[in-house]
Amino acid sequence: MYRVRVIACGVFILVAQPALAFNQLDGQDCLHQRDNDLRIEACTRILDEANEPANVRAAALVSRGEAYTYKRDYQRALADYDQGIKLDPKNWEGFNGRGVVLAQTGHSERAIADYTTASRLNPRHPLPRINLCEEYIVLDRLSAAVEHCTKSVELQTSPIALRLRGTAYLKMGKFAPAIADFDAALKQSPKYAAALYGRAVAKQKSGDQAGASADMTAAKALDAEVAKGFEKYKLN
Repeated sequence: MYRVRVIACGVFILVAQPALAFNQLDGQDCLHQRDNDLRIEACTRILDEANEPANVRAAALVSRGEAYTYKRDYQRALADYDQGIKLDPKNWEGFNGRGVVLAQTGHSERAIADYTTASRLNPRHPLPRINLCEEYIVLDRLSAAVEHCTKSVELQTSPIALRLRGTAYLKMGKFAPAIADFDAALKQSPKYAAALYGRAVAKQKSGDQAGASADMTAAKALDAEVAKGFEKYKLN
């Protein structure tokens, strides 16, 4: 249904794939190239063609914005998303991607507004709901976080949505449902370090010290930096 890519904050971005009228190799590279520099170059060549229709230019801008986001060049990413949305105000991927940049740069309320717009434009897609869930966890609006993660799981079960809902329950002090969600995430993705880490914290807080130690060791073996990803949640 979609091509998933994950940036440093663990949040998903999706790029639209309309019918393209320009050089097909550039089109493929702009939308699919995993080397971000090559992707930027391909999208820029498309954007240099003055005769491309607005929806094609918008898709290229959104894709280039994603590549800049991966490179943490947030100023250029934001400029591309702004232009893409202006050209195609119904481009939900543009709102979703711009929300990621705004969240990464500390503009939580504006990020929530963009994620909400993305969800309204494409209510059947889980990614804006996942992003809303995470941002609400960061802001300690935990009931809203659970609501959006649950909706995402209903649309399409994913380890990230389950892990985030588990994190919301963890912050609420609801350790049993938190552990259940981390278990479910790990059933889908057994080497998901963040789910192991979250489950370790939940077990520790619920008194299972041996289980917590085992999960923490496994999480850090998979990702030595896993704890850094949880700092924004302020679990302690």
